Amino acid sequence: AVVSTQSTGSTEQYTVKVLTGDKFGAGTNANCYISIYGTLGDSGERKLTKSENRDKFRRGQTDTFVLDCVELGDLYKVVLREDDSNVGADWFVASVTITDSKSNEAVFPCEQWFSKSKGDKQTKRTLYPKGMAMEDVEAAAKGAKKGISLAVVDGKTVNENVKKKKKKKKKKK
Repeated sequence: AVVSTQSTGSTEQYTVKVLTGDKFGAGTNANCYISIYGTLGDSGERKLTKSENRDKFRRGQTDTFVLDCVELGDLYKVVLREDDSNVGADWFVASVTITDSKSNEAVFPCEQWFSKSKGDKQTKRTLYPKGMAMEDVEAAAKGAKKGISLAVVDGKTVNENVKKKKKKKKKKK
């Protein structure tokens, strides 16, 4: 179960691991960007520049990036894109895994091409966490816009504020 924490306005360090698929021509030389969305805010678009690998985004390779941004809460969406620059811009992404400083991990499966000539010819994709139902993603997004703290517990979205009110009402009976 994932439980939300209240934002303290402090910065959080997120480790982003991008797994390039093991397909012919999967690697890219294009510039790649990520935006991370959580129940407490979003990272804004960030260029994925400093990986532990000298050559980023090679076939079958995992590249790790460290991003500092405001605390995002529970992650519910990632937008990944490549700018189609340079020769060999096509990119096949297997998945993106994001871990915060408290070791909370979210896996965003992809298994798609970022390409103007392969697959469905898209260079920008929105990815959702593995195992999270679409109604939970939508509830998290609505809660983030309203500043409501949400949690996903046993596959169900829970509004922490409503949960507390219901407990109080039961005590009055």
